[in-house]
Amino acid sequence: MPAWQPKVTTMLLPHLTDPEVLEQLLARAGTAPVHKLGQNFLVCDEPIEAIVSTLTDTVPLVTELGSGAGALTQALLVNNYAVRAIEKDQRLIELLKGHLPKKLRSNLTLVPGDLRDLSWEHDEPWQLVGNIPYNLSGLIIRRLTQLVHPPTQAILMVQQEVGENMTAQAPQMTLLSVIMQLWGEAHLLLTIPADCYLPKPKVQSALVLLVPHEKQLPRAEREQIIGLAKRFFGHRRKQIGGIMKNQLHIEPDLIAATLAETGLEGTARPQELTVEDWKSLAEKLP
Repeated sequence: MPAWQPKVTTMLLPHLTDPEVLEQLLARAGTAPVHKLGQNFLVCDEPIEAIVSTLTDTVPLVTELGSGAGALTQALLVNNYAVRAIEKDQRLIELLKGHLPKKLRSNLTLVPGDLRDLSWEHDEPWQLVGNIPYNLSGLIIRRLTQLVHPPTQAILMVQQEVGENMTAQAPQMTLLSVIMQLWGEAHLLLTIPADCYLPKPKVQSALVLLVPHEKQLPRAEREQIIGLAKRFFGHRRKQIGGIMKNQLHIEPDLIAATLAETGLEGTARPQELTVEDWKSLAEKLP
């Protein structure tokens, strides 16, 4: 797991991870966390320090998915990153504008709107960060892996179960870990207690680091492998030989040839296969 050390610079700014300060600012703006928007604001410094310390200094362009009340945004700006912050809630946009000094605002581009509908990319090398809504994590990760110009790295706060699924290895693979390993590497940086959020969610979160492979398979080839893996993971408790025969209706001779050529056992289950196994299967099966 990559090491990190805090490097957030001290500046006369509101301490947005202090629950009392945050609640006062929200009240002054006439707003509160909106459940349907997945708004859970950070009230701990450690995840923010971990993100800032993991970012690459030589890549100053950062897209932030959901700036919220601005705790992470503020830390990024203080550390001289040029931030493109996407935020759906107009009240939070106005709140963020109101408490940031002019010097910091010059490095901030606030983009109002839904992150599902807006571009995340930059023409130059860029990084991606975000405290993303639990209900959008799957969509965000799939879109990340399909970007034409991916970030040099992505550092995201997700539900702990999602983080564990993203970083899983054989024999505990998941469809999500297959998707991630075809695209790049996934590392679990930090477990974030529920107490670190306002309001407090029912589950813990995780901070994950995602780094794309320097040389990726073409997107169409990756999607073909993912499509095949999805058909198997729909029956994850069954053995792959049985899935090929009973669910995919593959001829016995082709099943036997496929297992022999890939070196896989028909008794293996989908979660026991590595990403290299999935690549081999995709080469042999229709």
